[in-house]
Amino acid sequence: MIKFILIRGDVRVDEKDLGGRDKASFKATQGLILHEKGRNLVIAAGTGSRATLTINGEPVELMHDSFIRVKPDGRSFLQKHKEQLGKESRLFFGRLWAMAMDQFGTEREEITSGPGGIRG
Repeated sequence: MIKFILIRGDVRVDEKDLGGRDKASFKATQGLILHEKGRNLVIAAGTGSRATLTINGEPVELMHDSFIRVKPDGRSFLQKHKEQLGKESRLFFGRLWAMAMDQFGTEREEITSGPGGIRG
């Protein structure tokens, strides 16, 4: 379960189904709860934005210019980005998904290892 505790600025959530087609993209709000089991998500904070959330009960700080990829198996990865969220959010999330899928070989940190536990 993902729960948004505190939101500052523009924090967005994007979901894709396992076939890679777009499903949903929306702005996160304080108190929002997402049941991530089986979901393929990217949660992104833009410039000057941040969020405090819990993933499977573990607190996570999403700082500005970073995003979290939550895989369908429950594992989560935190990465930095340099993308700007403008009028074209599909382009913004397309680039983040590419980074999340390791197409650019960016460094990432695994923050959860499934239903429980934290790795750093």
